[in-house]
Amino acid sequence: MNAHRVRLEPAQLAVEPGADATCTVRIWNTGDVVDAYAVEVLGPAAAWTDVEPATVSLFPGSNGVALLTFRPPRTPDALAGKSSRHRRNRVADPDPQVELRSEVSVRGA
Repeated sequence: MNAHRVRLEPAQLAVEPGADATCTVRIWNTGDVVDAYAVEVLGPAAAWTDVEPATVSLFPGSNGVALLTFRPPRTPDALAGKSSRHRRNRVADPDPQVELRSEVSVRGA
């Protein structure tokens, strides 16, 4: 059976344009088969976010992490204010998806 649990640590971030902020995506494989989980950021923040690693492979009963590093540019594209940060977790096999929503605040200069 494929089963998993996901948590963002911390759930909210604040970052200034030109700076960076990092959060951790912790994934637990609560199922009874080895599984791989793809991590991706959706929405405008995807253009200035790094995900490392993009895929987390886990044995049953284990957990692992992916780091999300947000680097909003010093351009009009990174408007000050709260922006939704959508992080989708896909189980590589077969189809289920979990989507977590949280926010990253871009501070005005």
